[in-house]
Amino acid sequence: MGAPLIVIGAGGTAGHVVPALAVADALRDEGARVVFVGGERAERDLVPAAGYELRTMRVQPLARRDPVAAARLGAARSAIIAIAEASKLPVENLLSPDVLRRLSWDPPEPSDPMTVRAALASYGARAWQVELTAGPVAEAFNAGKSKPPDPGDTEHGDAG
Repeated sequence: MGAPLIVIGAGGTAGHVVPALAVADALRDEGARVVFVGGERAERDLVPAAGYELRTMRVQPLARRDPVAAARLGAARSAIIAIAEASKLPVENLLSPDVLRRLSWDPPEPSDPMTVRAALASYGARAWQVELTAGPVAEAFNAGKSKPPDPGDTEHGDAG
């Protein structure tokens, strides 16, 4: 039997990558084959320089790091739920959660029905899904753009 393959996911800053490299060194010393999975930040240079293979993937910030994208996702999710209920379809059949997340974190500009339609198609949504959802998702994305900031919002503003 060959050496075990260990996959380590680490990235972002050297504070995350350097300790992972130390673990990888110990595993390699014990005979394991180690491969890293990460994005395009500190790991892009540090991992190959330490002699490890890096397989890159698209990395997106967590909702707490991008409140605007999280708000877009929430608004779009509400629109999708309303369409699913009206159509008597399971929400996940109407549009996969992954497609909606990806679209919310990286929306087309401008986010109008045509550009949202094209983005949904590029993410693999079927024609009937695109037809039902593109307009309402574009509307949900744009609904928050015209609202002035809430002066009582201490979480995202300068108040407090």
